[in-house]
Amino acid sequence: MNLKQFLKPDWRKIVLFLIFMFLFTLISVFTNPEDILSFILSWILGQPMVTIFFVQALLFGGIPQYLITDNFWILVGGISTQIYHYILSCLIVWIYDKMKKRKR
Repeated sequence: MNLKQFLKPDWRKIVLFLIFMFLFTLISVFTNPEDILSFILSWILGQPMVTIFFVQALLFGGIPQYLITDNFWILVGGISTQIYHYILSCLIVWIYDKMKKRKR
């Protein structure tokens, strides 16, 4: 399987993506951040914005002033979270297909 086929959308990937986005929104809005279970779930479902922030700080040695604004990080965080959820759904569908072929 090549990368194009791996990332090609089908109904299973889209459904998983929507489920991940729904769960992420639910956990982000309706849970207590001090609860350990909600912390673990929010970390698994994706907080790539934090990772991007630290990688950017390591690469540039500091944070340029225009990148500290909230609007920029909300945009980057939203886009990176959606990309993360889609790749996660592609990976789950790919693993499921591999397991299905192995059983035959």
